[in-house]
Amino acid sequence: MKNQLLSVLGVTIMALFISVAVSAQPQEQRKEKAHQGIEREHGPADQLKLTDAQKAQFKDLHMQMFKEVKPLKDELRELEAHHQTLVTQNSPDIEAIYKSIDKMSVVKTKLAKIQANYHQKMRALLTDEQRVMFDQRRDNGMRRNFAIKMAK
Repeated sequence: MKNQLLSVLGVTIMALFISVAVSAQPQEQRKEKAHQGIEREHGPADQLKLTDAQKAQFKDLHMQMFKEVKPLKDELRELEAHHQTLVTQNSPDIEAIYKSIDKMSVVKTKLAKIQANYHQKMRALLTDEQRVMFDQRRDNGMRRNFAIKMAK
């Protein structure tokens, strides 16, 4: 009995050590690349070659949008939680589910309009060359997301 307990404990400890070693490996590789001077992929601001003034304007727009979007995202999370409760009841009320979907749609539409508005404000701050790169980046991201969804 004692030997079995010790062997189970030993296997558990070994599994723990192996899992820690495996999970730490990618982080060590990233650190190693950083020490070797290998550059990581640049962010959007670097790719667009934004001026300091443009960076500041983008930051201000981002903060404005965040302040506007945050309460709506919170509301949407609450509506989604309520919707989940409605659809998982033993005897669901389909009319209540439909109303829940309608409420979520209204909030999602508001969010999409706010994001579109800020997207256009950011585009207006860019030069023609930057605007082309900005639009391509967005298109590439949309295509990548579509490909990921289709692969699932």
